[in-house]
Amino acid sequence: MKQCTTCRSVKPVEGFHKNASKRDGLQSQCKSCVADYDSTPAVRAAKAAYNASPAGKAYDAAYKKTPARRESQRKTDAKRYATPEGKLKQQARNAVRHAVQAGLLDRASTLDCLHCGEPAQEWHHWFGYAKAFHFWILPLCRRCHQKVHKISTPSVHGRGLQDQSAVNSAHECGSFVGAGVRP
Repeated sequence: MKQCTTCRSVKPVEGFHKNASKRDGLQSQCKSCVADYDSTPAVRAAKAAYNASPAGKAYDAAYKKTPARRESQRKTDAKRYATPEGKLKQQARNAVRHAVQAGLLDRASTLDCLHCGEPAQEWHHWFGYAKAFHFWILPLCRRCHQKVHKISTPSVHGRGLQDQSAVNSAHECGSFVGAGVRP
């Protein structure tokens, strides 16, 4: 048991992050107080500013090259792609990537997002990841892509269907099949 220096509540040691520089090997603040602090707008803005700075980018690049980070990413990818749906997603992404490299498909970054009109950054497999639908894609910016996945029902999306309003809007814009495919 340990007392948090912020909220003053006594919690089990599992409620504190590790910190080797402390005598007891634990952080002074409990995990929930640290999370509350980290979620404040001022702290989030400061972290975003640092990450966008040259020093933050250099630190991130160096961290990504460490063996621990590469191993962590490898394990995460192995879990993600071990499921049948994960394998389908990977195959669909690879098909699009190869089509772009072969010049058969425009890069998403050369097109505008179909939802907001900003420059697109990603292709969205709007009808699922089955082989027949690998090129049923829409160019979306990252923000709109995340929004689309939030409104999608995961169990339904895995079968190739999405929230009906998203599907209807894709049909209405007329570019729902092979958007960006060169003739």
